[in-house]
Amino acid sequence: MRRLSLESGLSPGTVYSIINRKYQPTLYSLNRLADYLGAKREYLWQLAGLIEDFDVVPGDTRLKSQLTRAQEMPEDARDLLSSVIEQILRHYEKAAAYLPQ
Repeated sequence: MRRLSLESGLSPGTVYSIINRKYQPTLYSLNRLADYLGAKREYLWQLAGLIEDFDVVPGDTRLKSQLTRAQEMPEDARDLLSSVIEQILRHYEKAAAYLPQ
């Protein structure tokens, strides 16, 4: 775990918590691990329960299409995109509490 931590740029506590499922990891942490491990980011997102499938809405392939395009972006642009998506998801989760069920 120490090597994984050092080489992925994450703290040992973060790596330990992700591996032992002590908390919901951030997209940033998952992306760092995926990049270090050579795994597809979306695969770790699915394992973490952030997305169930690439086609979130049956018949709506927009998310899958966008994720495929994002894979072709430079790493710094993908990191920025991940950060923006994470902020949108946080905002939506907070706002959802006030929306009618």
